Parts: sequence; structure tokens; C-alpha cells
Amino acid sequence: MRIAALLLMAVFIPCASAQNAENTLKQCSVQGTVVDAKTGQPLKGAEVSLRTLSPGNRGESTSSVSDSEGHFAFDSLVPGRYQLSASRNGYLSHNRRTGALRADLVSLSPGQHADDIILRLIPSAVISGRVTSEGDEPMAGVMVQAMKYSYHEDRRQLVGFGNASTNDRGEYRIWGLNPGRYYIHASPPPGMAGRTSGQVYFPIFYPGASDPARTQALALGPGDELSGIDFNFVSVHSVRVSGRVSIAGSIPAKDAQVTLAAVSGSMTFTVGQASTNAKGAFEIGGVPPGSYVLVAEQFGNGEPGKVMRGHSSVEVGERNLSDVEVVIGPGVTVTGHVRIEGKENPGLPELSAVLDPQDDLSSLGLAPDVGRVPLLRDGTFTFLYVPEDAYHIKVLPLPDGYYLKPSGEDDVFTVGRNHAPVVELTLSTGAGRITGTVSKDKQPFAGSTVVLVPEAPRRGQARFYRQALSDAGGRFTISSITPGDYKVFCWEEIERGMYLDPDFLRSYEDSGQAVHVEEGASLTLQLELIPADELR
Repeated sequence: MRIAALLLMAVFIPCASAQNAENTLKQCSVQGTVVDAKTGQPLKGAEVSLRTLSPGNRGESTSSVSDSEGHFAFDSLVPGRYQLSASRNGYLSHNRRTGALRADLVSLSPGQHADDIILRLIPSAVISGRVTSEGDEPMAGVMVQAMKYSYHEDRRQLVGFGNASTNDRGEYRIWGLNPGRYYIHASPPPGMAGRTSGQVYFPIFYPGASDPARTQALALGPGDELSGIDFNFVSVHSVRVSGRVSIAGSIPAKDAQVTLAAVSGSMTFTVGQASTNAKGAFEIGGVPPGSYVLVAEQFGNGEPGKVMRGHSSVEVGERNLSDVEVVIGPGVTVTGHVRIEGKENPGLPELSAVLDPQDDLSSLGLAPDVGRVPLLRDGTFTFLYVPEDAYHIKVLPLPDGYYLKPSGEDDVFTVGRNHAPVVELTLSTGAGRITGTVSKDKQPFAGSTVVLVPEAPRRGQARFYRQALSDAGGRFTISSITPGDYKVFCWEEIERGMYLDPDFLRSYEDSGQAVHVEEGASLTLQLELIPADELR
């Protein structure tokens, strides 16, 4: 028995040793260097994370800290796909790209040693300054924001990317900013009054305008520290705005929420709010002269989705306004029909119709939430309680090979207080299709953003744009294209929706490839990448 056991061990030990040796030969490693993207110098103390993307152990991660030479290493790895990212105080996270959120991807075959990885960290930028009032008095508690144009649901608006409040000396410092062009906005605490009764401070953009269209963006590069961005507030005369909210012009609207909003360029902010009394009356104080929109909403009518809503434009001068009238109502029913060109029995897949309000109140949550409704089998749809406004309508998701035929110059229709048009939409099967590959340094490039941009006069209409990402082989596909003239751009990195910004796009006109898409056409393109270091 003992002899048999010894013989078994004699056989097993060489087999186990051979298997261990084979496993060792299959093990992989990753090593590289973390450097400052601006100077190229190695960075000590950066935390480098390696996350597994392979099935089975997807999401597992390990980390390392770069040494005095910026070097990092991960050993004893199994073959598979990994994601590398790095972070360090004073720098933007390596995988926090300008909206693309694409970290370094590494694919390891058995026994492969990737030893030349370079992780470039972008030094973050800083904006600082001081806020004062009349007589150079420091203002504490002022919120200062670094804002950039961004796009949400195809709508251009100013969005805060960093902020700070002033201290007792009126000083502020906004840090951790990406490179880019910023509008600096300062807002006094609500209710802060000037030195004289009836005077108020109004939010302003640097260097002192209330409208971003009348100011200029500040350009920040990697690691820039822009100081001396100072504000001086001057109090302005204010008045009271009062009036009445009614239902159908006669019934007082009790407990309605009234919001006075100012629209400055592409930015909307609240100036004052109030609730109506039993007689439907309201009053809002501390309102400077200017142009406003007064929105009234009454909730709690017992029917889901039913909100009594109305709005009115208001011009405020040097005297109190006391006769503002806002009429609210439940909205109207909007019906429509979607047909497929050339087909009597379309057999539509599961699609939805979406109403998109065209006003500027969505950033305040004051735009009507009409949502989406399903298309019935015969292609009809119905929206309930739609408030008066201008709308654009979309059909989502567009089936592959289809496009929504334009019905007019801008495809916008108007809903009145007591009426709405019947909307007729046509889906065509003649959509275009573009496929192709993206390369950088003559090698396929994965993760780039390929954008199809319409030429004039459609360039200002977001529904004609199309976007795709290149895959591991650099391949991309764009479908459901409305026939017409376009340019195709391909960015290594780009903030979400920035291609909708005409000022941004103007810098890249020469980098786009012009294409003409015929009805039902299928095109194949070879695209050159616009590198991240060429972002303008």
C-alpha cells in the first residue's frame, strides 16, 4: 500500500510541477508610467487602478501607486481584457475624459507582457477672485460658478462645472476644472438687499453683464491658474409684481404656485416665487426691471398627469406692476397619426411619439412634462393635458432603415389654449446608411466618436444629427439617415453634445468629410481621427 502511494506521488508531482510551469508561462503583466500631460514629467504618488473586463470576474480591480519615476506594475495576471485608470491630487482622473469617459483598454493574450503603457494625467485648472459691493465692501456667501455650454436632450444650456462660495473676505477659489472655455457667474444669497430700501443685487456674469451673450468666455488650459476674476455688485432698483391667477379667465386659482423666471440668453433662473390666496392673488417683491416669464401651476386635481398650467410674458419697469393676469388650464388633447410611405398596413414595431417643448423653462423644471405615448397598431397616438406651447415631435426608436420625413421648414407646431392641430407624420423606408473605419497612425482606433452633421439649413436642428462609436476594430455604423448633405467628423475625445455648438464646430470645418446621402444609399468611409491634443 505504501509502495503504491509512493508510486502515485512520483507520477503526480512531475505532472503538478509541469502544470504550474505551464500556468506561469501563461501569466501576464502590465507596467508603465504615469506622466503629466502638460510637461511630460513622471508623476510620483498617482493611484493606478486595473479593472477586469473579462466575463466571469468582470469588475474585479486592483491598484498600485506610482514610484518616484512614475512607474507602476501589475504582475501575475490571467489573460483577458482590462481597463487602466489613474488619479492624483491636482489632476483630472485619467478616465475622466472630456465627456467620452474612455480609459485605456488592454487586451492580454497568454504570456503577454505589456510594458510600455503611458498614462497621461491632465493637470486641473483653477479660477479665483474676489467679490465686493459698493465701497469695495467684501460680500460673503456669494455663489460663484464656472459654467460651460452643454447639451441635454439636444438643448443648449449653460451648466455649472465647478463652484465655490465667497468667504468673509469676499474671496473664492474654484479648483479641479477641465481645460475649456468658461463663463463665470456670481449669485448673491437670496434676499440680499442693497444699502437702500427697495434695492437688490442681481446675478451677473464676469465682468459685469447679466446676459452671457454680452460677455466673453475665459479660456483655461491644462494646469492654468486664472486669478483676479473679480466681481463688483451694484444694487439696482426693484419693484413688486402682483396680480391674479384664474382658471379659464374667471375662476380664482387657489394655492397655485407662481414663479417669475428671467431668461438671459441660454440661461434661465428664478427671480421670485409665491402662492396664490383664496382669491387667486399673488405678490412677488424684489424684482429688478427686465423681461420675465411668469409661470403658474396648480397641482392636486386628483387626475394623474393633470396639472393646471399657464404662463405670461412680463415687462417690468421702474414702477410696481399690479395687474398681471395668468390664465391656467388643463391643456388640450393632441392626436396624430404615423404612416409608412407606400404601405397601407404598416405593421409598425413598438414605437413611441415624444413631444419636445420648445421653450426655455426646462432647466427650471417648469416645462410641461408631456412625456411619451405609445403608437397603436394603426399608427395613431394621443397626448392628454398638453399645455399651450410650441412643440417638436419625434418618433422613437427609429427602426433601422427608416427616417421621419420633414413636414416643414422646422417641423414645429403650436398648441393653443383651446385647440391643437392633428399631427400627421410619415416614416420613409429610404433612410441612408454609412459604415466605415476609423484609424490613427494607420491603425484601427476604438472608442472614437463619429458624428454625422447636417449642412445648412438643417444644422440648427438636432434631430438630423447622428452619432456612433467605433468598436475594437475601428468600425462604425450610422443608420436611419435622412437624405441630404452632411459632414462626417471623428473625435478621439469630445464632450457630450458639443458638436451641436456652432462655435465649437466652426473650428473643425476643415476636418469634416463631406458626403451626400441619397434616398436608400449605403456609403462606406475611411475616417482620420481628430486627436485629443487638437481640441480647440
